[in-house]
Amino acid sequence: LIGTLPVGLSIIPMTLTGSFYLKRAESEVWTRTGNLMLFLTTAVSAVFWAGIGCAIQDEYDRNEKELTRPREEFLELEWLDYRSAQIAERCRVRWSDVPAVVRSVYVGGAVLSTLCAHLFLWCSGRCFTPFTLTDDINDLIWFGSDGLIKPVGAIGFLLIGVSYSMATTYKIWLRQHLLAPMREAGEVLDKEEDSWKAAWLEELRRQKPATGIGPQGNLPLNNLHPDLEVGVTAAGYDTSLIEADKEQQRGEKQQQQQQQQQQQQQQQQQQQPNEEQKQQQQRGGGPTLPEQHQVPLPVIPTPLS
Repeated sequence: LIGTLPVGLSIIPMTLTGSFYLKRAESEVWTRTGNLMLFLTTAVSAVFWAGIGCAIQDEYDRNEKELTRPREEFLELEWLDYRSAQIAERCRVRWSDVPAVVRSVYVGGAVLSTLCAHLFLWCSGRCFTPFTLTDDINDLIWFGSDGLIKPVGAIGFLLIGVSYSMATTYKIWLRQHLLAPMREAGEVLDKEEDSWKAAWLEELRRQKPATGIGPQGNLPLNNLHPDLEVGVTAAGYDTSLIEADKEQQRGEKQQQQQQQQQQQQQQQQQQQPNEEQKQQQQRGGGPTLPEQHQVPLPVIPTPLS
């Protein structure tokens, strides 16, 4: 529920936009306020989309290897991608292979579509009648000299439909031309399916051996729950990797404990001379030198009487 609260930042100004536009006839203030709310709605939506993009990009950057690495469970998808790529490579069509009539129709449709697009851009006033967001829907007229789509605009739409039908002609020819080659290429590739899958699996296992347990080694070993460990053992999976992981964890803990003990001993050794010096100063004496820096006093012999 808490995660859906930010949606209100977009819903509230969007709702207020319609409410303020309903009162636009009373004062110009309501129209301007509605425009402001519409701008806020658009801005908040843009911020949300930017946040979604950043979150997706961050997740991809942190887990790129995990998201893009090949997996055994995706074997069928990998094969279908390979099969489609091979068929497209073997059934490539060049422009010179297309008949002259089909080429003429295809180019004519492209030119016609481009001309209609320029007509709508440069002569929009002759093609359409403006209809703003604040206009009454009951006064809307679709076709006619005073309608939303004027006669010139209707002719432009009709010509665009003709251009798309000309492109469809090329699509129909291309499908019929590639029907037999695609069938032959598919039959050849289907014979290679088993050998390709076996080679792909072997290459995958050689590049990255299994790091877990299970049929594809896809169950993690770190922090394996005891109940899951019992279920894995009952299922008949090899649990030697679990024991090896436990041994590794115990070894790492022992090393950490030893390092901590060594650090504590070094700290105690450094603190001990300081404590002795403090005690000496409290008794009124000077600082005590370490043993390796103390010079023994010479012994003066006493003469015999």
